[in-house]
Amino acid sequence: MTTGLLTGVLLLASLAYSPIGLPFLATYLLASAKSLRISGDDLPVAVLLVAKAIWVVSLCFLLDHAPVIALPSILGADLVLLVAFALRKQHGFFVGLSKPLTWLFLVDFAFNAKAVVTGADFLGRMGSSRPDDLIPRLGGVFGHPFYSINISVISILLAWCFKRRLILALSVANILMNGSLRGSLTVAVLVAVFLLLKSRQRFGWLFAASACLAASVFLVTYLSVKADDVSSGNYFRVFAWLNALDVAKAHPVLGFHGFSSGELPWISEDTIVEYGVAESTYLGYATHFGLFPPIAQLLVISYVFWKRVQLLRDTTPQAARFNLMAAAFAGVAFVDTFYGTLLGSILTTTCYGLICLSGRDASEPQRPWWAEEVRDSAVTSGVTTTG
Repeated sequence: MTTGLLTGVLLLASLAYSPIGLPFLATYLLASAKSLRISGDDLPVAVLLVAKAIWVVSLCFLLDHAPVIALPSILGADLVLLVAFALRKQHGFFVGLSKPLTWLFLVDFAFNAKAVVTGADFLGRMGSSRPDDLIPRLGGVFGHPFYSINISVISILLAWCFKRRLILALSVANILMNGSLRGSLTVAVLVAVFLLLKSRQRFGWLFAASACLAASVFLVTYLSVKADDVSSGNYFRVFAWLNALDVAKAHPVLGFHGFSSGELPWISEDTIVEYGVAESTYLGYATHFGLFPPIAQLLVISYVFWKRVQLLRDTTPQAARFNLMAAAFAGVAFVDTFYGTLLGSILTTTCYGLICLSGRDASEPQRPWWAEEVRDSAVTSGVTTTG
């Protein structure tokens, strides 16, 4: 549990300055591990992740002339996932990890509650609004609504896993009182994925249903823009998607490398085009680096989802609860990466890697889901197989 507690503390510290904090955290995880091993099942996916990282870094330095100090930020998510592939963490580690993350959530909740009651948080910051927001967006301790949502999502998952009902209720409340509709959408997707997993369907069906969830978000967002005027916040989101598709079609191999860098000053059609805003993990990769990175990322995220679903077969009480939480996290990440940024921060990406990749036992590799369906069909039809 001590290792998990220290990992959580280092993770929170790395949020202050990731170019230094993230490599230090990765080094600690590797140094404190009792053993390091990438299983045979994971190896092709890990190699694909390395290839994607090399592709992205090469383009950043050769075409964008990124400074060396930017390397940890560019490689952050891939570095975390690669380290997580080689680790195996037990239940006690995640109990320890959850404590600093719960502290972070409580601080974030306090900032938002203060803003709701008095109109400003402890630093005097007031909520912001976009045209279609019903209530102001609350930024929590970091002053950004999406960071606050991500903190709450992690808190929901861990609180449910470890049966902390009060923290679970506060986490849901923290998302619902945030003015961003993305928070409510994330909760709805989490509930939908959880119910899908509880239905015990085969992975092929779960994969298709989850993909339909993502497609429905695109469709509803697009239809809301068609039915509304251009002042809608969803208008800029749809504009970003369509612009990213146009850029990806025009530059499918290497992407486009003439975007402005730095913080987006405000949201408009001009700034979306100038800064290459995509409002989607996959479209963002395609816009900036060509089609290979988003395809590789989709395969990695899909593999993690499949792997977690296979581990639902462990029905011992402690393992079953953790495995269901991890499978739900993997499923939500799979859906969200099509249109959102749940894995767009160091906090959520690290938790995703540790929970969904490192939180596994070294059991015998399971057959791929397509092999499971072939076998089940053969049994149903009375055909026996060997091997």
